[in-house]
Amino acid sequence: MNHADGAHTDNPVPRTVSNLLVHVLGTHVDHVHDIVTRLEMEIDNIELHIDKGGHFMRKLLLDGRRFPKMHLDLQRLLQVVSHGEQVFPRVKDRCASKSWFATEDIAALEDLIGRLRRLKENLGFITNRVTTLQASLDSWQSEQINKSLYYLSFLSIVFLPLSIVTGGKLSMLVIVVNFPFIRLFPAHG
Repeated sequence: MNHADGAHTDNPVPRTVSNLLVHVLGTHVDHVHDIVTRLEMEIDNIELHIDKGGHFMRKLLLDGRRFPKMHLDLQRLLQVVSHGEQVFPRVKDRCASKSWFATEDIAALEDLIGRLRRLKENLGFITNRVTTLQASLDSWQSEQINKSLYYLSFLSIVFLPLSIVTGGKLSMLVIVVNFPFIRLFPAHG
């Protein structure tokens, strides 16, 4: 690809060291932004599947342990963004004191710092969404367990008298079969 054509006017080829530094840092922020955007799209997709999928999709998401992995990914991204948020202002201050660093590149660094702050806010929002989804799935799972326990208790109430009646008769039958010399019903006489 020929960069001299002006095909990439939004991302020109760096001509100075200050341009190169801004380009490298901008590429890093762009990459982190792409990852955050992908995470947002994945969460949107999961919410859509949960709304459409019902019981099966919820069970699949709980069994897949997808949300704990997302939480780890979000923590790692927050670490990266927080580190950049700490380092970029120091880089800007150091570069601003150099005579060879262009003023438009200092403004570009300030813009990158602002983008990092917005990314951090987005990551906080995404973390809250993932936590809310996980809580709703946990709540749904506890509802399912409670429903199963309710049905089980209902069945035990229905079949408990039956098991007492049949259990008593079956135990007497076992006694008669195994110990025929024992008379359960003595003869009247």
